[in-house]
Amino acid sequence: MTTPAIPHPVLVRLRSSPSAASSGEAELRRVLAAVARHDEQAFTRLYAQVHRPVYGMAKAVLGDHHLAEDTTNDVLAEVWTTAAARYVPERGQVLAWLMTIARRRAIDRVRSVQAARDREQAYAQLCEQVLPEQRRSPEDDIERTQTTGQLRHALAGLPEQQRDPLLLAYLAGHTRSRIAVELGIPRGTVTTRITAALRALRDQLTDR
Repeated sequence: MTTPAIPHPVLVRLRSSPSAASSGEAELRRVLAAVARHDEQAFTRLYAQVHRPVYGMAKAVLGDHHLAEDTTNDVLAEVWTTAAARYVPERGQVLAWLMTIARRRAIDRVRSVQAARDREQAYAQLCEQVLPEQRRSPEDDIERTQTTGQLRHALAGLPEQQRDPLLLAYLAGHTRSRIAVELGIPRGTVTTRITAALRALRDQLTDR
């Protein structure tokens, strides 16, 4: 079964509609029930009534206007596609239920952003290990970005037995002993393969 398209109001700017404060719980429940049947007019009303408090929750967690806007749209898209049909009135008020979804979505986004930052930091540290001193340019963001892209490409070309321990060490932050257990190889072999991988990466990147 094809999921209905999300109605246009989910793209409306967040400051364009009144707050949910003036909307009663009974009205919200009626509107949400209609949204569960994919009534687009009901979705427009729901959006107008709840997007401000949903945005407020997202902004409180994320501390960033644009991320909070994106998260608000994600929450309302989830309500439109699946969540409205799952709402159980006996478990609480509509707005409290939406706040729970908003908080979960915002926390997920925080973790996603942090994970991306951690990956970039790990790649930067790996660059420091691979590149000779004269090729390092910490002040040059453009060159560093290009080098990271080259590093990703070079990593993809490594043999799996070298790439896996290297990624576990630098991107996952695992110790040599833990890598040995996870891969089922001796600790000394882990060190040997990581050293070989770093040498291979260095050869590829310094030839560019």
